Amino acid sequence: MTQYFDPYNADRPLMLKCSCGRDHTVAEHQQELAAAQAAVELKRRSETTEFEDYSNQFIEATLIKSLFPQDAVRRRFLRAVGKGTAMAAIASVLPVASLQAMAQEKRSLEKTNLKIGFIPITCATPLIMAHPLGFYKKEGLNVEVTKTAGWALIRD
Repeated sequence: MTQYFDPYNADRPLMLKCSCGRDHTVAEHQQELAAAQAAVELKRRSETTEFEDYSNQFIEATLIKSLFPQDAVRRRFLRAVGKGTAMAAIASVLPVASLQAMAQEKRSLEKTNLKIGFIPITCATPLIMAHPLGFYKKEGLNVEVTKTAGWALIRD
């Protein structure tokens, strides 16, 4: 018999929907299972020190990219002053190490119940995925993530 119907199997109910009891196809069921497994794997990876190091490097690279949007200008600047001087100059304006240290400090939260509105665009993904991955709860936050239609509804 196929994976969809098996009317002669005494150990399985004869239903015209998914074996989990919900009204969806087997393919949709398998997609949901795969998505759930991917979320568990992503959460596991995100809690490693390797991921923390990667995140810190990514943030620093993003900051440098915002200071030097054109790669040729960044490279000319680095060749002119050298890596150490460039790092010191940028740190004097934007103390990345201090900001990272501040982010690691554990203080009592000013607010724990938050309502976050987002517009469904790619850059909202970290806000959206932090909820099902449990990052908000891990930090002691009770967050309601809400999809909105436009900027006017979420700016306040």
